[in-house]
Amino acid sequence: MSLLKTLRFCSHQNFQSPAKSAIYIGGRGVQRFFHLSSCSRECFKVQDEEDFEKRVMKSKTPIILDFFATWCGPCKVLTPRLEKVVLAQGDKVHLAKVDIDENGEIAMDFGVSAVPSVMAIRDGKVMDKFMGVIDEDKIQKDDKKGMKQKKEKEELPIVVVVVLGDLGHSPRMRYHVTSLRKEGFRVVFVGYKGSNLDPSILQDEGVKISYVREFNSFGKGFFGYLLKTLLTCIALLWALPWTLAPKCILVQNPPSIPSLPILWLYCLIAHSRLMIDWHNYGHTLLKLSLSDSHPFVRLCRWCEWTFGAKAAANFCVTEAMRKDLEKHGISALTLRDLPNERFRPVSVKERHEILLELVRSGQCPALKGVDENSTIVTRFCSATGMYVLQEKRPGIIFSSTSWTADEDFSILLTALEEYEDAKCRGLGEYPDLVCIITGKGPLKPHYEKLINSRIWAHVSIYTLWVESLMYPKIVAAVDLGVSLHTSTSGLDLPMKVVDMFACGVPVLAANFFCIEELVRPGETGFLFNDAKELSSLLKNWFQEYPTHLETIQLNQRMSEHLRRWNKLKWHDAWCRSARDAFFFSS
Repeated sequence: MSLLKTLRFCSHQNFQSPAKSAIYIGGRGVQRFFHLSSCSRECFKVQDEEDFEKRVMKSKTPIILDFFATWCGPCKVLTPRLEKVVLAQGDKVHLAKVDIDENGEIAMDFGVSAVPSVMAIRDGKVMDKFMGVIDEDKIQKDDKKGMKQKKEKEELPIVVVVVLGDLGHSPRMRYHVTSLRKEGFRVVFVGYKGSNLDPSILQDEGVKISYVREFNSFGKGFFGYLLKTLLTCIALLWALPWTLAPKCILVQNPPSIPSLPILWLYCLIAHSRLMIDWHNYGHTLLKLSLSDSHPFVRLCRWCEWTFGAKAAANFCVTEAMRKDLEKHGISALTLRDLPNERFRPVSVKERHEILLELVRSGQCPALKGVDENSTIVTRFCSATGMYVLQEKRPGIIFSSTSWTADEDFSILLTALEEYEDAKCRGLGEYPDLVCIITGKGPLKPHYEKLINSRIWAHVSIYTLWVESLMYPKIVAAVDLGVSLHTSTSGLDLPMKVVDMFACGVPVLAANFFCIEELVRPGETGFLFNDAKELSSLLKNWFQEYPTHLETIQLNQRMSEHLRRWNKLKWHDAWCRSARDAFFFSS
């Protein structure tokens, strides 16, 4: 788009159409400082979040928001051009400049993926955006060019991404959507309406959200399951785009029924290509409650092997799963789970703000400090003018779950009981622990009852349900992660561990067949087989916390391994493993 068009969008009194935000990449480089040529009422630099809220979000004048970095060469070229165009508009529009190094939280909230990144803001809402350098002559292009671009945009190929689950809590499929958009596809995102989606997806004009009605109240018997399946078939067919011509359909598996047969039929009618993203096996999930010979299990297994073999392309999360699929005549590409750019380590100041938000919201009262502006973990040091960690503070451990039978949280509860008993009996110099568990699912009330049945003196456990934007912040604010995922197939890996690694958090993970494809013992975490081993790992990690020299050195080594692991990002891996399959279909 042209900047002139952006300015007109901002100034137009009846313009209402929001556009997309991008996603924050915490990249850095060799610093090359440059001077901001203008500093006036029309062109100003944002000082902090309070200044941003007052001068940008509450501004009655349309704002051009320029995210830049002092080390960014292209920023030095673009900023003067923006100033020239804005100043030529008089007082009709203002230019606000945000240094992402000084105001990383603002950049993350607006989902900035690269610099330079420019957004048009009106009444506190993102109206349009572009990234990269635009020449001055291109900035002044007329609307004829804009109409041509609009026509080209409407001709972009369409991909339908389907997940019969909560779209807001389906990270891998959201990442597919983001990567498809970056590569120029339009996307129809189909699934259940649950938690809020990222603004970067909701505000993207190239993404259409199509919700499938969810049916949950038909009981667990044969006829209840049959009725639910039939109604879900109708709801899924209703949500699919029948007036468009999608080039391909990408579906998450599991669930396998009714997704795979319904979408295969849809592809035949629409002349589209079926593509399957294997997260696990549906029939192994059914075996948690049914026998291997049960008709439902056998039907699900048949659907997976049959339609997997018919699919034009298959992706899977581990090399072990790829080899297993090959045994069943299904050729797949390994596309490992990797985080998007929202997951990153945070500074002590950012950690303080995150923990303070949990305290003020009433979600984690045990983190409350001596006053309303401090936490039991962090405080502001007036002598240095910096945020620092409390010398004596509790350890914070974290886990995330869907509260289903494939994760035995009694292991964690038993381990925490043993930890508390050891502290009460003076068997070691252990700190208090705060355990944060996020997620929702059928077994959550059961485990909450177990938690509340015990009187805890030195351990505080909180079971939270948070929006997708808050989740990466919480992950980055903890000391240690715990994963109880063991996989019904033994072939998939826990996405929560990927998220923790991206935030620089080591993980204690339950041991199973292919977990070492992700967790390397002694480098990025440790493995355990039962509650006793988990308790021992917790006590070893938090012995004399936070001053124990061996633990500090171990944490530093793991941080270095995690930094190397984090060099590969989702979109880079997606382009190498999956991109060609979509372009072939187009």
